[in-house]
Amino acid sequence: MNVKLHEILLEQRDERDRFLSQATIPRQVPSPLKREGNLVSVVIGPRRAGKSTYVFQALKGIPFSYCSFDDERLLAFPFDEIDKCIRSLYGRCEIWFMDEVQNVPDWPLIANRLQRRGWWLILTGSNSHLLSHELITHLTGRHKATEILPFSFKEFRQAKNIPHPTSFTILEYLKQGGYPEIVVKGLDPASYLPPLYQGVVLKDIVNRYKIRKSKQIHDLGVYVLTQTASPYTLNSLAKVLQARSVTSLTKYLTYLYGAYVCFSVPTFSHKLKAVLHGPAKMYAYDTGMAGAVGFNNPLVDARFLETAVALSLKRKGADFYTYRTRNNKEVDFLVRDKGKLSQLLQVCYSLQDPRTQKREFSALKEAMEETGVKNAHVITLDKQDISPHQNLDIVSAESWL
Repeated sequence: MNVKLHEILLEQRDERDRFLSQATIPRQVPSPLKREGNLVSVVIGPRRAGKSTYVFQALKGIPFSYCSFDDERLLAFPFDEIDKCIRSLYGRCEIWFMDEVQNVPDWPLIANRLQRRGWWLILTGSNSHLLSHELITHLTGRHKATEILPFSFKEFRQAKNIPHPTSFTILEYLKQGGYPEIVVKGLDPASYLPPLYQGVVLKDIVNRYKIRKSKQIHDLGVYVLTQTASPYTLNSLAKVLQARSVTSLTKYLTYLYGAYVCFSVPTFSHKLKAVLHGPAKMYAYDTGMAGAVGFNNPLVDARFLETAVALSLKRKGADFYTYRTRNNKEVDFLVRDKGKLSQLLQVCYSLQDPRTQKREFSALKEAMEETGVKNAHVITLDKQDISPHQNLDIVSAESWL
């Protein structure tokens, strides 16, 4: 047995045991992690969002092997040696948690081999595009994916031990964001998040896809974080960023989506071509990241609240879009359920100004008439003394989130 490899894996086992002994915030996911026949379990999400902690929570009290490939020292060893050493350390354990597996060359082939043994294999990774692409190719029908994002507002409150949410709590959440180490340890987002962003761009994009013009993709990421909850088209982005090629811009955006920097929400249309190629809105995966990395006003604004609502819908696995009426009035979100239009959501920072009420209510009413959707809500930070308007339900942001 390779003594150095044994020491590294023994060190990781001690790290695993320390994790298991710690109190952590339970994560809320639509489908909890559990063994399902011979399926490989895949947990994906941004770096430092708590994927490993989530797996440790799910496996607490169950014997399992552990190996983190975020440790570059392991990459110097052939996988067969790692496999042999793992079995020596953990015995006949048939559950293997492999952390940051995307760093392992030919990992899908290795996953297939371990699956054929009848093991329950649990994989985590930070690059959803890479994992999705390779899973489709090598593990079709033999895996189940779970997505872990930074803390939701409810998880944020639990971590902060805040039993009753208030508007101030929402503002604190929107400013700090939901990265667990910031919330739990009280770290400064302005110090913690920019280096994290730099690492994501370098490790998950530049190095992985061998990009020579790294500044371009770095600047594109900063721009889209700055523009969270703002509409865009590829042509408008190309013009602002003075990009020579829309094709390259599209490719770079795909890399940013895969690395969990941002995601895009299309404008709804009954025509698929219009959905795929029409205008859309860009959202950051974390409002704290948008504030710390993007060129945003340090004061939280309406776009951050809208981003939090978009993230909440995404965590639930909702099928959702933005919507524009025939008169070009915007409604923030149109939700579909099982292929049917089911809900309209308008996000408004404050409704105290009568002109704001008129604008938001008018857009929502038009959208209801055009879509036939009767379930409509206005989500706002400022609900005081605002009475329901016709069929529209006015909901406080802290309650809805």
